Amino acid sequence: MSHRSAAPVRGAALLFAAALAVAGCGRPVGSVSGTVTYDSKALKGGGVAFVSTEGGESFAATITPEGTYKVPNIRGGTYKVTVDNSSLRSPDRGAGAKVTPTVVVPPGAKFTPPPGANIPEGYTPSNPNAMKDLASGKNYVELPKKYQSADTTDLTYTFKGGDDTFPINLK
Repeated sequence: MSHRSAAPVRGAALLFAAALAVAGCGRPVGSVSGTVTYDSKALKGGGVAFVSTEGGESFAATITPEGTYKVPNIRGGTYKVTVDNSSLRSPDRGAGAKVTPTVVVPPGAKFTPPPGANIPEGYTPSNPNAMKDLASGKNYVELPKKYQSADTTDLTYTFKGGDDTFPINLK
């Protein structure tokens, strides 16, 4: 009759559990959303980023013209939050401004991608008025530079799981 020890099985189970813990698989997952404001007014575009302070994965989202954002599938942890809307700056507003080619769409015309084009998920045709606002820099608001970098921002957020709301109020 053979007697086998349970020690190797227990050791393998402990090693597997430790590997899962190190990989971060035990962190809760969910979403965070909210409105981004500066001086109590909603931003009309740009982006937010949640940069892990624990060496984990970072997450980002686009700010809508209504000032809202949503980060799906964010993992539990503590983050530095950055906000940047410099993409809304018109080409003639300051050194280093990004120049974006202008597409002119005649009134009443609709733009559709060419046949066979790779269309990103969530694509909606461009609004000519929104293109004019972007080209003019109308929606751009100069934000304090400290919010553009995880090294200088004073915004922090701890995600604990589920669906959470985190309003970002810049001053």
